[in-house]
Amino acid sequence: MRTFLNQQLLITCYTILLTLNATTRTDPLAHTSDSVSPPIWQHPTITVDSLLDSILHAHFAMMKTTIPLVVHERVRYWVRFYGVRHRQWFEQYLAQFCILEPVIQEAIRQTNLPEELKYIVIVESGGKLNAVSRSGAVGPWQFIASTARLYNLKVSTWIDERRDLYLSTRAALAFFTDLYNKFQDWYLTLASYNCGPGRVTWALRRARLPTPTSHPQQWDSLTQQLGPKLFERLLPYLPAETRNYVYRFLAVLYLAEFAAWWEFRPDTHQVKYWVYPTDQTDTLHVHGPLSLAQIAYFTGRPFQEIAALNAAWRTGKLPNTRIRYILRLPCSAAQRLRNWRQTTPLTQLPQPPKTYLAIQAQYFPRVVYHRVRKGETLSHIARRYGVTVRQLQQWNGIRGHIIYPGQRIAIYIQ
Repeated sequence: MRTFLNQQLLITCYTILLTLNATTRTDPLAHTSDSVSPPIWQHPTITVDSLLDSILHAHFAMMKTTIPLVVHERVRYWVRFYGVRHRQWFEQYLAQFCILEPVIQEAIRQTNLPEELKYIVIVESGGKLNAVSRSGAVGPWQFIASTARLYNLKVSTWIDERRDLYLSTRAALAFFTDLYNKFQDWYLTLASYNCGPGRVTWALRRARLPTPTSHPQQWDSLTQQLGPKLFERLLPYLPAETRNYVYRFLAVLYLAEFAAWWEFRPDTHQVKYWVYPTDQTDTLHVHGPLSLAQIAYFTGRPFQEIAALNAAWRTGKLPNTRIRYILRLPCSAAQRLRNWRQTTPLTQLPQPPKTYLAIQAQYFPRVVYHRVRKGETLSHIARRYGVTVRQLQQWNGIRGHIIYPGQRIAIYIQ
């Protein structure tokens, strides 16, 4: 299988190389003799890597980005990973990203950050609003709970604003701003977003390099002198995931910008959610008891639309409390709720038919809490509720298998 992929990529790269040399009408790999040329993958001096490097150099020269682009063996690996081996995955990621892109792009343009940061969403979550990592990071920007709260995102039993595209995008851009102000280097900023600024600072000390806080003047000259090579000097001291993270981002950035070249055809019609630019939506502050099924039924909007705009509602409904939560709707639907609220509380909205409740149950699980008893393990709890151990770890931020009597475990039941 690997040999076939190598041959396929060689042929693709050769075709591209011919296109790049079309102005000269010459074949850069043509033989001078009259003998029959061997297949391109049997050429003695041409390899997959050399051809792909030629393509990357040519395309990178055409791209205008703030974040510097380098041709590195890890970039080459991720280009082949997404561009050849797992094309279907990347097409799906692109389709999901295309739905989110207008909101993210609008938010970035209100800052001084480079627009190419929008592709971090593909690297982090594949464009999924409800993505959950093994370490407990959640949402399209993959915030852990502590960082989310640091940037004013609410994480509670009923609300998880890490899943809210509008709020989490604003928080992610603020985080990137702080990281870049600290390091003044985009590769280190990206690495810090993945593993934390403390770990990058530790790697600088292990590499016996100045840090931005301890030697600011030396740091400025060092970043200007080394550029992207500064990150390469830290590779031995960074986690394995972070060592790949920056180069993976460069590969995703390149493939997304040259999606037509690589013949990606993302089908946004298969995406089950959609969102709108901020100026096409409005927000209300509401309290429970209230469900998204009620709102969708009353406003006449598709439930999938209401659910995507309010992905932060962990169960699709609010409890019977006086605590107010954000509800985001298309402008016309929000105005209809405002008109209703002038005479009647929103908690008295008509109850939806069972079909709406069934759709809501498919989108939002029911959360229950289990109090750990002496002798219980994650395996016992998982079997009892019909879930997996990995799901329990993700939902509760548990990295290993150790739990304690009296510990409360959240379980989301579909």
